[in-house]
Amino acid sequence: MSEQQAGQLAPVIMPHLLAVLASPDQFPAGVRARAAVTMATLLAFIGQCGRPALAAQCVQPFLEDLIPSAVGQLESPACGHRLRKELLGLLTSLVTYFPGHLAPYKAHLLPAVWRTLVQSAQAYLRQAVDSDSLEDEAADSEGGEFSIQTVCYGLFDFVEAMLASSKFRADLKTSLDDLLVYLVLLMQIRQCDTLDWQENPDKFVAEEEIESTAY
Repeated sequence: MSEQQAGQLAPVIMPHLLAVLASPDQFPAGVRARAAVTMATLLAFIGQCGRPALAAQCVQPFLEDLIPSAVGQLESPACGHRLRKELLGLLTSLVTYFPGHLAPYKAHLLPAVWRTLVQSAQAYLRQAVDSDSLEDEAADSEGGEFSIQTVCYGLFDFVEAMLASSKFRADLKTSLDDLLVYLVLLMQIRQCDTLDWQENPDKFVAEEEIESTAY
């Protein structure tokens, strides 16, 4: 896809993707997750073009509706692990490629992601670290497995994107101590993996690298 094609396609397809994402009563979570993935891919392409005019045309007009919709579903108790992970991926794309356009939405976006981080760390501690196995791991229609650990990977990506952006890096400094505490919680080994680690640490590390790449 060329820059010209992106400029023609994005204004047409973005409203439809946003309509799907913002309609939990009409579209199941799996469809909304795919819409989020498609939007993130399109945003990444536009961002990599490096043309401010293209971003102003294809991205900025939709942020006013996109951010509240994504954040609202991110924090919804009905949001499953797959949708939450893909929503984080969508927000990560925005932070990575369009940090300047997100300035008006920081006050709404960052507290929501922070609450998701805190809740996910608590859930991971309860379900994976203090339990024999993940309680709620499930496979989607394509066979991919999504659990609280999947969400954790998405949170790591979001934090990494903030660190890489000069427009977001300062926001991390205000809560760095608390952030490190929760990140350490999320990095703890699962209880169900403890025996594997004790038996063969090298094999465990190799398998973890393969699993991380899959996410």
